[in-house]
Amino acid sequence: MICCFSLPALSTFDSAVAQAVSLVSSEMHVFGAFELVVVVKTSSDDVSAVNDFMSCFPSFCLTIPYADCGKICEFLDFSPGSEPVGVLVNRNHSVEWHKSLDVLLEYGVDGFPFTPERLARITEREQNCTLWRKWSMVSLFLSSTLVPYPKPRSLIRRNPGGGPGKEEIESFNSKSCVGLYLCSTGNLIPTLDEIHKNCRDLGLEFDVILVYMPFKDFVDPKLFQDRINSILEERKISWWVLPFVYWVSRRLWRLCHKDTEDRLIIVDPNESFVEAHGEAVIRHFGMHAYPFSRRRMIDREVERLRDITLESLLVYRSRDYVIGMDSCSRHVPVASLEGKNVILYLGYVGHQYDELYDQLSTGYCQMKARDPDLEVVFVGLNIKSLCDFGSVCAMPWLVCAYDPDHADLVSKQIFRYGGKRSTLVAFGNDGRIRSVCAQRAIWSFDPDSVFNDNLRWEIFAELFGNHPLPQCCL
Repeated sequence: MICCFSLPALSTFDSAVAQAVSLVSSEMHVFGAFELVVVVKTSSDDVSAVNDFMSCFPSFCLTIPYADCGKICEFLDFSPGSEPVGVLVNRNHSVEWHKSLDVLLEYGVDGFPFTPERLARITEREQNCTLWRKWSMVSLFLSSTLVPYPKPRSLIRRNPGGGPGKEEIESFNSKSCVGLYLCSTGNLIPTLDEIHKNCRDLGLEFDVILVYMPFKDFVDPKLFQDRINSILEERKISWWVLPFVYWVSRRLWRLCHKDTEDRLIIVDPNESFVEAHGEAVIRHFGMHAYPFSRRRMIDREVERLRDITLESLLVYRSRDYVIGMDSCSRHVPVASLEGKNVILYLGYVGHQYDELYDQLSTGYCQMKARDPDLEVVFVGLNIKSLCDFGSVCAMPWLVCAYDPDHADLVSKQIFRYGGKRSTLVAFGNDGRIRSVCAQRAIWSFDPDSVFNDNLRWEIFAELFGNHPLPQCCL
């Protein structure tokens, strides 16, 4: 491979490309069938700058005498100030390609020989893997490739006092919970360290494998590794660490949609799933989320909400009734709602909070016409006395007796992880929750779908709304 560079480098990106070329050549050179030839051109013919630049490359790299660089640069249409370009020549001395070298930056040797066909195969493979289904440690690191370039086989522990110094990657396929920490900044280290120590203290299996990802701001990989290692030593952290292999880190970077923030991928071979956003899980929910998958969190929350009944929410202390908002404010036993579809309206009263009230009152007549037994029960979140119910009294609805402690309890039962707010909770005629955000059906002008079972999607939106979730986890 012949690579042409211009000095001084136009940007940190160009410097990162040169760095990638150096790493790729090191990984390929061990097989003896690859040579790198570096051509450098400067605007001022500064030979000393060329020599300094060449010191960044392995000693086995070849270079063209500076006096002869002009002919090659002219042939490749390369001039000082141009972005780095390369030419790959095969064993038969035929040109495989002539293109920008940024392809080496993005793929490393995973893309070799960097032909459109090879890159298309990688893209297809990785698009099929973005759901992270049934990925094992071995397949993440060692899936089949076109050339036998270096593959990581074992991991080392930064502090051997925590256990054996090395372990084969294949052995992690039998672990019940493995966290693959893609370390781009180190910002997740304190949180992950605390979680790891808590798991160890509680006897819960959780192995952390740190993978160096020195791609943010094109930092020098060696300096980045030294900085992260010093943090691990300072905190006396005993994690498994994957020796830096450029193509492996770049593959994981691509699989994570080229994210340059810290990521935690949870691999659970027993459950045959990979959680691609473990960092969000541990930051928001800590140890409660063990084994740190969104699917498990959603399963638990669905189960919890399914166990809530209308009676368990509305019966409070000795009060087992709601109030009918008619002239006599009659008491309606909560038990009389059994077998009916019920909308529990958690809301505020007052002109600034009327939007949800307006939507429900508009759709109520249509829903009541379809289901004459339908009932709406209002739980006021900001009332102090019966007269505060205001416009709610104008509707043929039931209201929960005013009690701020009871209202807070109901709200916390529905929104375990969120604050108190207005919503419509749909209970089916079996007395179980079908939806905790039934107003969405009214917003979409489809009141008839209020009692559809949308609980899993709503819980996901509540817990992880800012993070994409593979469909296989729902």
